[in-house]
Formats: sequence, structure tokens, C-alpha cells
Amino acid sequence: LPPGPPPAAQLCRHFFSATGCRNGENCRFSHSAPIAGTCVQVPAAARSLQQQQPRIPPPLTVAPPPPPFVVVEELTAEQEALLQAVETRRVPAFALDVECVATGTTHLDRSVAQVGLVDLDLRPVLNAFVKPAKPVVSYLTPLTGITEDVIEARGAPLDRAVAALRAALPTNAVVVGQNVSQDATWLNLAAPHDFASLLDIAALFRVFDPARNKWTYFSQDHVASVWLARVRPPGTHHDALGDALTSMLLLHAYLNVRRDPHNLSLLKARTLHTPRTPSFAVTHPVYEGVCQGNRRLCQCGAAHFS
Repeated sequence: LPPGPPPAAQLCRHFFSATGCRNGENCRFSHSAPIAGTCVQVPAAARSLQQQQPRIPPPLTVAPPPPPFVVVEELTAEQEALLQAVETRRVPAFALDVECVATGTTHLDRSVAQVGLVDLDLRPVLNAFVKPAKPVVSYLTPLTGITEDVIEARGAPLDRAVAALRAALPTNAVVVGQNVSQDATWLNLAAPHDFASLLDIAALFRVFDPARNKWTYFSQDHVASVWLARVRPPGTHHDALGDALTSMLLLHAYLNVRRDPHNLSLLKARTLHTPRTPSFAVTHPVYEGVCQGNRRLCQCGAAHFS
């Protein structure tokens, strides 16, 4: 019988692995690939290595880096004292907001049309509509949500609404809100007769912008979108009671992180770097013939006090 073919050398289990064979040509096992169509028995260890072959990973989805930290300012002694008194509930706290209609064409021609008051536990205390004593030039409905029908049906004289507010507001209360001193002025309220102190939400959330070398103040809507994830849908209006509730929610959010410098700085940085939705005064510098008071776009020539 003719001699048969020489026995095939056993296949090297390392040659076809990811790392290859370290013995190269001196290896006593075969480095030849099997002929297509033939069956080669691969040792169990080699099968395990083949199953562990690295695969090209899918593209990574890289999250955007967090905004740079900002320097958090120290609170004033008055702010610190008020916040400690509120968070320990040594004094009652209420959030106040006012909506106004236009009784003239300048941005100073405003009369109170709605008053909202919310307590520290987020409970509504007062929601009063006011019928202005002067003729209304514009109800500014897209901004305020107030209409002539609402005022005619539910509006009361301002002195009656203020009397109801004073009855609900303890004289030792801390009153908080966005630019709340202006709301108190519109309602002819003052400390210590009507309340103990005012706490401006806008001052708590302001951020120093190093690029502009100045303090930046934000609208309540913008701060709420960053700190509370509450975004006012396009085309919706303000409401005194709803805005008072948002002010109180923001106060709670600030109290929750005010002793955590890392998160406080991060949230303030996000507030600074998150794009802002243009305000009504920017998108409508003049509405129904009434100036909305944006400094850059003002056309009425009336004074600006803040």
C-alpha cells in the first residue's frame, strides 16, 4: 500500500487568538489555516478564547460636560437671619405676588388687578381680583391672563383686597417673592405694621457673571426651569397665585442646598449658562399701545428705577 499522508499537526490554539502565538515559527503546532470546507476540531480552551474575542464597541454617547462652577456669594447678615428663622419655623413665611393691568401707555402706568398669597406649606391663602379705580387701557391678557370679564365678575376695590391680605398676613411674617418690594409698594404694605421683613427671591438666585463683570438677575420663569424643572409652556400667561406658589417652591429648593457649596455652585452655574427664553417685554416691547418697560427697547421715555 502506498504510504498515507503524514498526520496533520495539531492546530496551534494561540496563533488565531487575539494575542497570537509567542513561539512564532518555532511552535510545534500548526499555524496553517484550515482548508475551506474541512472540519477542524478546536480544543475547548481555544473555543473559549475565540468566544472572548473583543468586539468593536458601539459609539459612545458622551454627555455634555457640566457648566463651570461659579463663585457663590456670601449671604448678607439679614438674609442669613431670615433664612434661619424661616427654615426653623421660628416665624411664619408667605409668598406674595401681584399682577397688574395698564392704566396708561408708559411702563409706569400700572394698577393692581390680582393678588396671590401662599404659605410656607404651599397652601393657597388668598387669591383676590381687583377692579382698578382708573380706566384700563390694556389688560395685558397674554401676560397676565386677566380679562375685562374676569375683573367685572370677580374684581373688588383695592382697599377691600388689601384688607383681606392684612387679615391673612401675620405682622411677624417674612414675605418672599420675586422683586417682592415692588409688590408691597403696589399694595401699600410696609414693615413693621403689616409684616416683619421682605425676602427677595431674585437676590438669592443672582449670579456673578465673570464674562460681563456684573451681577446677573433672572426671571422667575428661568430660575424655575433650572431649579424646579417647571417650564411655562409657550403662549401661557402668568397668574398671581401660581407665581406665588413658584416663589415658595424656589425658596424651599434654595433652603435644601444652601449649605452644600458644591451643588449650590453647580445649580447657579446652570442658571447662568442655560439659554433664557425672551421675556414678554422683549418679544412685545409695546403691546396694545402700552410700553412694557424693557430698558433697551423702551419707547415711552418714563424713568427706570431698577
